[in-house]
Parts: sequence; structure tokens; C-alpha cells
Amino acid sequence: MKLKELISNLIEATERAQHIVPKGSLFDGEWAGFKNIDGFGSLNVSREMNRIVGEIAKIFYDGDAGLARTWTRDDWFKTVDKAIIPMIAKCDPEYDRVEITEEIVKNLAVSLEQQKRPNPFSFIFGCYVFATELPMPISFGKVSFWPRSLWLDDQIKRNTISEAVYEGLKRTWQGVERAQGERDHSEDRAVEKSIRGAVGSCNYICEVAMDGHSGASAQSKALMAMRFGLTGIALTWQTPSKALFNMPSLFDGLSRIEENAILASGRIWPGGMRRTAGYGQPLIDVTWDKVEEDFREIFGAVTEIIEYVLDANGSAARPKLMDALAHSMLWFHEACRETLPMVAVAKYVASMDALAAGSGSASGLVKAMTSIFGVDEHRPIRMNGPTFREALIDLYSQGRSRLLHGSSDRLMHDWESSRSLAEAFARQALVMSLDWATNNPGCDNPKALGQR
Repeated sequence: MKLKELISNLIEATERAQHIVPKGSLFDGEWAGFKNIDGFGSLNVSREMNRIVGEIAKIFYDGDAGLARTWTRDDWFKTVDKAIIPMIAKCDPEYDRVEITEEIVKNLAVSLEQQKRPNPFSFIFGCYVFATELPMPISFGKVSFWPRSLWLDDQIKRNTISEAVYEGLKRTWQGVERAQGERDHSEDRAVEKSIRGAVGSCNYICEVAMDGHSGASAQSKALMAMRFGLTGIALTWQTPSKALFNMPSLFDGLSRIEENAILASGRIWPGGMRRTAGYGQPLIDVTWDKVEEDFREIFGAVTEIIEYVLDANGSAARPKLMDALAHSMLWFHEACRETLPMVAVAKYVASMDALAAGSGSASGLVKAMTSIFGVDEHRPIRMNGPTFREALIDLYSQGRSRLLHGSSDRLMHDWESSRSLAEAFARQALVMSLDWATNNPGCDNPKALGQR
């Protein structure tokens, strides 16, 4: 159905909706609630109206490929609904229907075009990075990790917060008791409360600069960018999962104690306990300056991946290669954070498979990984151990294909050794691929990663 016809139908549906008698429940009949329209008053809304608005929103959404990168369908529906319903409500039913429809089409297109690209802004997320505060932020382009006190000093210099908010946060984060009745200004109270809520007890703050994204899509991309930044840092350790354990974000869950009790021999006994996350990765016998120097190429590629993730207009350099690396980073991060060992193995294999250009087979993965590693597939991975080919095929078969298809005969086995091996392989493949991407700036072919 064409746009003009849908808008004409929406006008008629809106007129019919005003005669609906609400039954007191949104689950009864066609009534879908009220809308308060500025300059008009209260408007009955029907399910029919919502269906038509959904079809109108779909026409605009599907007609602009860029919207899929920057808006969720749900947020776009709400934006279209907010723009068109007041136009429908305020139109004079005695006017010519064709003229009204054409005017609404024109005004709607102008209104939506203005809202497609929101003004730039930044998200603020609390997280742990290191156990101690560095003297400077860590930057991956649009993503930066700031020691909490350093971030606060920077905000007051940039005049983004008031002196009252600055002093209030400083005292809170230093553990100083607040005097009763301080910060009476309601806006200051709201700002300070919001920052404390976003940061929590974390000693680092992640800032993600956004330009062109909106609503849930913006937050989803920002969180992914933050996780990629933390993963990039964690890759500098031989076991990134242990580093990420110490680098939780407020969004992904901070440290807590999980404890159980045991009923045995007719009595209840104390059980075990475990911590779910740490409080910052320790820097032992190394400085961050040295780490940055040693991993400069890897961090350069991580920055480029983040630029691709946050790209709102499709202009990122090397989109095909960055898409493959982003897939690999995403699965690697999720594998490191996974609590079930067998599922972690599946995710590590997915991370490697992304670097193999979605090989689709165990032999394809073996070929790509041994090419990336620069080893013969028949070489043992350790003395008296399996060959690279045997180990990779086993991980692909048991840890990916058979597990995902419900045919693994090892589901109840101990997967920890497989998890450790899969993490070592995936980490080495990702680090070497990131390094290769930085040193081959003219390449945008994902297949080249596994064809060296």
C-alpha cells in the first residue's frame, strides 16, 4: 500500500477511534489508550491506528538503508507516531482529503528528515579497568577510559558540570560524609544522582562519543564499543578471560559473592562461595606506557573496529575487513565472559571462524588458523600432544557443530581443558589478525586474513 493511501486510511481510522468507548483495559477490543496532543487535547488511540502507523514507519525505515545502522525499528515507530498523530489530530475533517493527505506527507517527510540524525552526545558508563588509577585516560578513538578522579577534574575544566556537582561527587568518591541539606538546587541534585547511578562504585569511567545514533540503537552500539575497548586491553594478557574477570562494567554486572549451602547426612553444612568479578586488573612488573608501546598495532586495529561499529553513515574505511574483525571481537568477548565452559568453547570457535571468513567447515578453519599462526597443520601443539589439525578439528566438531546441533556426546564432560585451549587459539588468532590489519592498511578483504 502506498504512503498517501496509508495516511488517508489513518485519518479515517483516527476519526473512528474517537467513537470507541474504552472498556477500562488495554486488552479489550480496539481501544489502545489515550494521547495528549499539544494544542488539541486528549485523543483516543485504536489498535488499527497503531497498525497503520507501523506500516508507514516501515516504508520510511526500509526506504533508507542508513536507518538500520542508527535506529531500532521500535524507536523509529515511536518517532513516526509522535510526528504523525498530532498532524492527523489537528487536520480539519472538512478540508479536501487529497490536499490534507499531500500536506501531511510533505510535513511528515520534513519532520522525520530532521530527526534522522540526532545531535552528537556521549554515553558515560562505570567500569573497572585497573586496580590503580593511571595518570591519563586510555583512548580508542571515540571510546576512552578515564580514572574516575581524572574524569571529574576534566569535566569541571570543560564546564560540563557545576561546582556544586563537582564537590558533591568528589566527596562521595572520597568517602566523605555529606552535610545534610547540601546541594539544594534540584538540577544539581539530579545531575549528581545520575552520574553516581551511571558510575556506581567503579573506579574508571568509560566515555563513548556518539554522532548520528539514537535511542536503544545508540546505547547498544556504545556498549559494544566499550566492550571492544575492554577486550582490546585484556588481549595484552595471555589469558584475557582472567583479565576481563577483573574488568567488569556496571552494565554487565559488578562483583558479588555467590554462596551455597549443602544438605548431606541429614544436616546442612556450609557450602562453597565464589566471586563473580574483580575490582580492576593489577599491573604487576609492567607499566601501561610499555604495554601501549608493545601493542600499538593491535590497539590501532581495535580503534578502527570501534570507528566501524559507531559509524552512522556508512563511511567507515575497510567495512568488510572491519566487519569480520568486529564479529571475531564480539564472540571473543562473549566467550571470555561466559560461565559455561562448553558454551565458551563454542564462542571461541565462532571468534576464530569469523577470522576464517566463515569457512563453514573444520578443514576451512584448520587452513585459515594454521595460515594465521604460520605453522604446519601436522605439527603438534605441544610435546606428545595432538597436531594443530587434530586439535582444531576437535574444537570445531565437539565445541561448535555437535554442541550447537545437540549431538555432542561430551555435554556432561569436563570442558575446562578444551576451554583453555580454545581461548589460547582464539586469542593468538585475534591478536595476529589485528596486527596484520594494521600493517596492511590497503586491504579490505576478510579472506586475506587466512590466506597469508
